[in-house]
Amino acid sequence: MPTLRSMIARLLHPELGRPAPRPAQVDLRSMLFVGTAAWVAALVVFAILGVVAEGSYRDQLAVCVAGLVLAGAGLVWEHTHRAQYRSVADGSRADEGLEGTTDGGDRPGPQMTSTDNPPGP
Repeated sequence: MPTLRSMIARLLHPELGRPAPRPAQVDLRSMLFVGTAAWVAALVVFAILGVVAEGSYRDQLAVCVAGLVLAGAGLVWEHTHRAQYRSVADGSRADEGLEGTTDGGDRPGPQMTSTDNPPGP
């Protein structure tokens, strides 16, 4: 059983523990299409219920439309970042679109060459 000291040390220094497993490569586009199909099916069901049943299903329809909008945004993101997330799953870094960054592509930053000296105190 781990002690409190070892648990705190592991929280403060996670790099000393086991290495993280490699990300699994998945076909994100097909996953997004499956989710989009589920939102379309729910939209159709609530539209039919709105016509047949007496109650109002506006809230449910609004949620389905919001799900479709988010699914569309996810498909756009997948299309623009496909090379980057697939290269991460392969274990290499995507060099495309990472120029001028120092933190793995999340935020722009200055490029340093081997002849540059880091700023001093």
